[in-house]
Amino acid sequence: MFYKITLFVSLFILISGIKLKSQSNLYHQPYDDTITYKPGDLLLDFEINNFFINNEYNQSLTKGYTLPGQYLKPVLKYYSKNEIVSVEVGLKVKHFFGQKGPLSVSPTLRLKADISPSTSFIIGSLKGYLDHNMSDVLYRNEAYYTGKQERGVQLLHSSKYLTSDLWVNWEDFIEHGDTIPEMFTSGLSAKAYIIKNKEFELSIPIQTTIVHVGGEISDFPQNGRSDMNNLFGLEIVKSNHSKSASIGLFSHFLHYRELKSKSNNFYRNGNGVHSGVFGNYGMHNLNLSFWRGDKFLSLRGNPLYQSKSDFDDSLLFPIRNMITGTYMLRKELSDNFVISLLCGGYYDFNIKNLDYLYSIQLFYAPKLFIKKSY
Repeated sequence: MFYKITLFVSLFILISGIKLKSQSNLYHQPYDDTITYKPGDLLLDFEINNFFINNEYNQSLTKGYTLPGQYLKPVLKYYSKNEIVSVEVGLKVKHFFGQKGPLSVSPTLRLKADISPSTSFIIGSLKGYLDHNMSDVLYRNEAYYTGKQERGVQLLHSSKYLTSDLWVNWEDFIEHGDTIPEMFTSGLSAKAYIIKNKEFELSIPIQTTIVHVGGEISDFPQNGRSDMNNLFGLEIVKSNHSKSASIGLFSHFLHYRELKSKSNNFYRNGNGVHSGVFGNYGMHNLNLSFWRGDKFLSLRGNPLYQSKSDFDDSLLFPIRNMITGTYMLRKELSDNFVISLLCGGYYDFNIKNLDYLYSIQLFYAPKLFIKKSY
């Protein structure tokens, strides 16, 4: 029944000829920086983000919670005169309202080299989380607020028919005699365009994450593990720029595999299918999808799509059939001030349970040029 509704809505909007941004993964987005920087520019860039997230989860997969908070991220940016190297130095201060512990303060240091007009290499603080453009099933959107600063190496490419992001995020560093394992996440997020013009896009997304926990030079009690997730799919977008609207269809096949020879998880292999329709009209955005999972796990993904509870290892749900819907109202109040309201629902046919969430974000990104090249 859901597939019939999705197909009907999709065909209706496609025939009506409206236009869309690619939103198969609909979530809060920060301000889209369209400023063109010139060689020799030096500026102080601020990110001020206040948010309130309420997850009303009542099922056995994961527990509900509320995230009210804010962060401030001042960064000094310099673009070298040779047009190859750029440097970013700053810090990120994060605070959750009512938090008992101290503020979370982490430094930002990024060195970026433009290898070619379409390819860049980054070492240090990465363009991470939502910037990876990953599916929420593989790489949880909410980590944008809760996760630590991603640090490591990154290779970015952007040309007419291919975009790609290859990175390694080093999360735990170890020395001889440590009692904790090393931990890192490597990933690939790519999209190849078969057709790409102002009115129509046909693309193939390819995504991979590998999470490694282990290391030979430390002694830790738990078993090491290496888990891999893959995504391969098809996305279609029909656009009408004059009406600032659009519609799209997506279908993703996902795979999970435990790479270690010794089984550390409850499932060694699993897969899933995530398909749906997405669209926008002006500041209104909508995403409707269906998820079917078969023994699917993802260490970095949203727990609502998993086949195991994230707080009780005895609760297993090998087969998942879930319908999801997300609506976002996003409005730019000024050149660098954005407000977005997001709400969504998840209905599981096997568990017969409805979970929902709602959140609001105020994002302000003023820029102060200290030295501007003319």
